[in-house]
Amino acid sequence: MYILWLDQIKEDHFNLVGGKGFNLGTMTKLGLPVPEGFAITTKAFDDFIRLTGIRDKIHEILSATNVEDTKQLLKASEEIKSLITSQEIPEKIKAAIVEAYTSLSFSDKIIDERLRKLIAAGREFAIVAVRSSATSEDLPSVAEDEYVLLKIGEEIVFDKMKNLWERINGQPIFVPSLVENKVKWCKVQEIYKHKVNGYLVKITTKSGRELLLTPNH
Repeated sequence: MYILWLDQIKEDHFNLVGGKGFNLGTMTKLGLPVPEGFAITTKAFDDFIRLTGIRDKIHEILSATNVEDTKQLLKASEEIKSLITSQEIPEKIKAAIVEAYTSLSFSDKIIDERLRKLIAAGREFAIVAVRSSATSEDLPSVAEDEYVLLKIGEEIVFDKMKNLWERINGQPIFVPSLVENKVKWCKVQEIYKHKVNGYLVKITTKSGRELLLTPNH
């Protein structure tokens, strides 16, 4: 499954299409005015890494990198990026993407490939926006100077995050969320506060996940 059209994205497809793709699929299902489009799934990337044979090289680079050293992290990132972009996309992945782009440009109703080519002759392919949609890119973090809308206990407040810590003081926190097309107050399961002075800090959450945090989050 290398391609999912926005109207094909389901509730269990988040790990296949990422946050942005998932939200666009949800809005499409709700009938909102979302331009037609498709997501290239993480399955395509996984197969790309496997079929090009670069997985071991990536692991080798990561194993030799000290994650506490920002310079080493940047160097490793550039090496992995160069390794990935220097590979040819495997034919079956490329074919799936080209077919979807052709359908988007001309017609997804045309089944006969010869007729599609005839209609496409002399016409330009669609101009599209290509956006990233990572599965763990957007962490649920809030900078101390950002304004947030919360319900602390039974009180609804709108203020900068740094002004709310004393008011929270162990009380339950709720945030407005979209549930079954209705806005509801949902309880925050866990909240972290940390002190960072000018550089990246690595923390380990209770679930065991390691995160790199920026100075003001």
